[in-house]
Amino acid sequence: MKQLFIFIVALAGTLLLVVLMRDQGKPLITCNTPQGILNLEFASTPALAQTVLDEWKTGTCPGTTNVKTAAANTKLDFVFIAFYVLFFYMSSLILSQSLPGMAGGTGALLKWGIIAAGMLDVAENLLMLNTLNGNITVNGTYCTSLFATIKFAIVLGCFLYLLMGVLWLLFSKKAKLVVQR
Repeated sequence: MKQLFIFIVALAGTLLLVVLMRDQGKPLITCNTPQGILNLEFASTPALAQTVLDEWKTGTCPGTTNVKTAAANTKLDFVFIAFYVLFFYMSSLILSQSLPGMAGGTGALLKWGIIAAGMLDVAENLLMLNTLNGNITVNGTYCTSLFATIKFAIVLGCFLYLLMGVLWLLFSKKAKLVVQR
């Protein structure tokens, strides 16, 4: 029951923060930054980062800029990291307990992979905040982009594992949902 409760809280927090961050970050989506904050995450050079910041120098509300909006969105992402890491960790843990053989072993590995993704996301956010403060460096933009790429690859792997694991649980006679109390 404890695992299920943690899983539900993590899922609810993740979904809530996805909605909050999407709405809070809407002003960051422009003609030149169609992916919003992701444009800054994947700006792998100082020139690309500066282009994004130049685009965000104006704001949608008096007294603010979209650079401030991006900084607020990045700070909110720290809370999101805690929830999505916990969600994928619990998903991988539960599936590793429920699926036989190599499929279960994959979940045992992915639960640690998502922790690494969370640490990369924290480092990426710190670097982005530095960039948003005007400290744009070659190493900073390169590492931000690299960390984002690795993080998204791990998260995608966890998501695919979750999807395939749920399908396996639904359609396989060899798999049975096991949730520790």
